[in-house]
Amino acid sequence: MDKTMLIRRMASTARKLKDKDVIEVCQNKKNGFLNPYSYYVSRVFSKELLPDNIFADGLLLALLLRAIGIDMPRLSFDATSLAPVVFKDAVKNRKRVAIIGGKQAEIELFCSYILTSYPTIDITLARNGYDYTVNQYTEDLYQVKPDVIIIGMGAPLQDQIMRDLYKVYPATYFTCGGFISQSASGLEYYPSLINKLNLRFLYRAFKEPHYRNRLLIYPVACTLFLKDAILRR
Repeated sequence: MDKTMLIRRMASTARKLKDKDVIEVCQNKKNGFLNPYSYYVSRVFSKELLPDNIFADGLLLALLLRAIGIDMPRLSFDATSLAPVVFKDAVKNRKRVAIIGGKQAEIELFCSYILTSYPTIDITLARNGYDYTVNQYTEDLYQVKPDVIIIGMGAPLQDQIMRDLYKVYPATYFTCGGFISQSASGLEYYPSLINKLNLRFLYRAFKEPHYRNRLLIYPVACTLFLKDAILRR
């Protein structure tokens, strides 16, 4: 894949956000989110694996984009950003929601927290990310006919699953990384002060050992991002 394609796709998404609200931009599209680590991973994706829209998942990537002239706000699929917008829209417009990812206990808790916060939301499907094949997910989707599908398996698996499902069941898709697993103890994963000070990455580093390891990739990822930005010009 052209190594500048990720930045080009994010630039395209940023332009759409200037003219439309985020729900309209995301409607019936494959929607993904990149932080420096997932940017590093996604650089080797084939073009067909890329989401239609790519958002800046975290303040650092949003700042890097602004540094090269792309004005995109931080939009993460979590309780501090886009997830409440999507859930409120689903309630308001009676959209059916399917959720795929996490372990069985995690997705059960996740759905219970969503229903507590949004009692009238229609969750038509909840499947863990371990015990089912793409064909089984597809059969389930055709049975319950959701309008919005949320997939949380981590990159690159969630992107592969989203691509495969979208081919046979087009709808509005979102990847959500570790949101399902993180929310097993409650949707409000980040303390309010941490969120206010934009220290979410430090909090995750403290809480999640695997995330600490990913932070080691960030300097390399940021260097590659800037290299790709230069090639884009």
